Amino acid sequence: MRHIYLIIILCFTSSIAQAQTKRAYIKAAEKAVAEENHYAALTYYSEVLDFDEADPEVNYQVAEAARKFAAYDIAAKHYGIVVDSLVSDSFPLAVFHLADMKHRLGQYEEATNYYNLYIAEYSGTDEYYEAQAVAALEHIEWAQGRLENPDRSANMELMDGSINSPYSDFGALKVDSTIYYSTMLYEELQTTAELPRSISKLHTYESEVSALLEGSINTTDQLVAHTTFNQSGTMMYYTVCDYVTAEDIRCDIYQSVILEDGSVAMGAKLGPEINMDSVTNTQPHLAYDEAKGQEVLYFVSDRAGGKGKLDIYYSHMDSDGNFAPAENLEYLNTAENEATPYYNPAANKLYFSSDGRQGLGGYDIYYAEGILPTGTVESLRPPMNSSYHELYYTVDGIEEEAYFSSNRDGATYLDPEKKACCFDIYKVIYDEVIIDLDAITYDAFTKRPLLEATVHLVDVATGDTVSTVYAQSDSSHVFKLRRDTEYLLIAEREHYNTVEVSFNTNDISKSEQLIERIYMTTDKMQLDVFTFNDRTKEELEGVTLRIIDITDPDNPIYLETNDVGNDFHAYLELGKKYKLEAAKFGFVTETVEVDLRDVTEPGLITEKMYLEVFDIEDYMPVSIYFDNDQPDPRAKTTVSSAVYGNLYDNYVREKQRFIKKVARRMTPDVKAEAERDIAAFFEGDVAGGYERLKRFMRALKKELELGRSLEIAVKGYTSPLAETKYNLALGQRRVASVKNEMLAYQGGLFKTYLENGQLIITDISFGEELANKAVSDNKNDQIGSIYSVGASRERKVEIVSIKDQ
Repeated sequence: MRHIYLIIILCFTSSIAQAQTKRAYIKAAEKAVAEENHYAALTYYSEVLDFDEADPEVNYQVAEAARKFAAYDIAAKHYGIVVDSLVSDSFPLAVFHLADMKHRLGQYEEATNYYNLYIAEYSGTDEYYEAQAVAALEHIEWAQGRLENPDRSANMELMDGSINSPYSDFGALKVDSTIYYSTMLYEELQTTAELPRSISKLHTYESEVSALLEGSINTTDQLVAHTTFNQSGTMMYYTVCDYVTAEDIRCDIYQSVILEDGSVAMGAKLGPEINMDSVTNTQPHLAYDEAKGQEVLYFVSDRAGGKGKLDIYYSHMDSDGNFAPAENLEYLNTAENEATPYYNPAANKLYFSSDGRQGLGGYDIYYAEGILPTGTVESLRPPMNSSYHELYYTVDGIEEEAYFSSNRDGATYLDPEKKACCFDIYKVIYDEVIIDLDAITYDAFTKRPLLEATVHLVDVATGDTVSTVYAQSDSSHVFKLRRDTEYLLIAEREHYNTVEVSFNTNDISKSEQLIERIYMTTDKMQLDVFTFNDRTKEELEGVTLRIIDITDPDNPIYLETNDVGNDFHAYLELGKKYKLEAAKFGFVTETVEVDLRDVTEPGLITEKMYLEVFDIEDYMPVSIYFDNDQPDPRAKTTVSSAVYGNLYDNYVREKQRFIKKVARRMTPDVKAEAERDIAAFFEGDVAGGYERLKRFMRALKKELELGRSLEIAVKGYTSPLAETKYNLALGQRRVASVKNEMLAYQGGLFKTYLENGQLIITDISFGEELANKAVSDNKNDQIGSIYSVGASRERKVEIVSIKDQ
């Protein structure tokens, strides 16, 4: 049955009753075989079995006729009898065909056992069948997995008896509300054959009513089938076939004008660009190739020069209706058979059937993207495909409604006893399948969600970018997907390497939300900065972070204010050094350096920056200490040009001298304690006082910049060593030196505020008036009046208060 995928033909004979002897039945069967009338051969050989039901030769012939007639159950039964006989080695292909019949019946476990038996017992006897058995085992393993993942969106039904008949019905094509299809319901009216043979005619089906297509093309005794229309709907293309043998036909492609009343005129055979003499040219389908601006005709032919037995060919048609020489669609064709091409423009898919690819058995339905595909070929999942034959898949709309033909179990049997014949038309209604994809970007090193990435969704088949999503404040990128489509995700982000991720929706048959996690890498050092209130240690929001490349200080590489959080994320070049400045209104600016000059591998650095509160009252009081009779020793003036910082530097260098003076003539145990007290005074009070003064000036600068008008009260103190009048002037000179220190701060920054009155410094000097009475004022007691900790604590200036003017 070389053309079972085209149409099923039955040729009944009434001569069965005339055969009265075994020899007569055998002769009748052999004649039927020669005429390729497999139904008659099956019937006659079955009668022969009544004489000897165990005869291996007759059982083999029954099985062969049943297989070619698609009576798989009968074929399997009788191949099994042959395989179990004592002479099975005389029929080596019986094992292969038994496996094949089990395969067609969907009995995969038994089929696997018999394929393995054939390979084990008959390896090397027939290269073709051995290769077929090996391939079939692979197909079965794949098919068993495929059956576990059916298309759950497909609601399939066998169409009712008003379109399906006991004969083969096939090739349904829906145009608007009308279904065009072919049926083998008819017989020849004029024939030289012994009995009239079945022929096909074109029908329409609308509103549950089937009718013969009006026009001249259905009026001959030829087989007419396979409807397709041009884009304008003014021309119909179809096949006209003639019997070669009882079950073998040869076809050519015709075209007919559709008349104003909707009927179809007598057709004309297409020229040699499409039809080739002495071969079959069949199953035409017209589509529109937008890229070329032309219609393209697909068809099937067994002409020489193809890749297999039946191949798919195509030809572009110009605006005048002329066809280019047909070309083999090599990418889809195999060494076996390809048939029934159909292009769905809404989904940009070319559907076809094949028995030469990995499948469930027999002919399966496949598709590939594009009008002339070059991409991946995919098969439809069950229930559309089965272990039987599935052909003529067509689609109405975007994968919403489909039709195909199958001879699977459940289709109408013309001969119920033999469970053979025929093809029926099935309808599939697809549930809406909504596929949402959330492509979430992550940093590959930290595994944290990555914001501000752009993700492109590309249709691999067309190369078109379907959608682009930029997620500024999120790592989520949501897309709508189509079923059975191959996609490419392209993720891009500043500072990161581009990432491409391939995936498809081929196995999705119900609404789903997919998640694709995309991990992106960077060649830069990542920097996390977190800001805190130094006083409370709580997270500090509203900070502005400035990152400066020290090699180019005037060019900040990062400047960002976070009003809702305390975190910052930046990217730094390896091999450089950076300064980080964290600033906020009301806080002291904090700085940190990050040195990457010797770093060669990217990673993550975390910096926690604590900002001091700009509340200047918190710095009060400030005590600054002086060496004896400083500044300007023995002067009587109340003013001084000395700057406290210089006095401080000289003073701290005197620490060892003070220690020696105090510790002189002391016992060891008292000496050690005195030395510790002097050291503690210099390191704590003297050094700490100067540091507090500098912090005070930083805070004062910030308060003035914020617009506050302030008045500072400064007191100068002395020890009681000198006379009162002298000490009063000395205290004023000490206040002047502190004032000079402030005037020198950052190039004279406070001078402007003093001049415009925004800052007032009030001198309140007491000399020795408030000195501790326990401190010696004896000039002859230098240890007690000059070098002791008690005397040293009296020589100071205090910033005692600050208030708004």
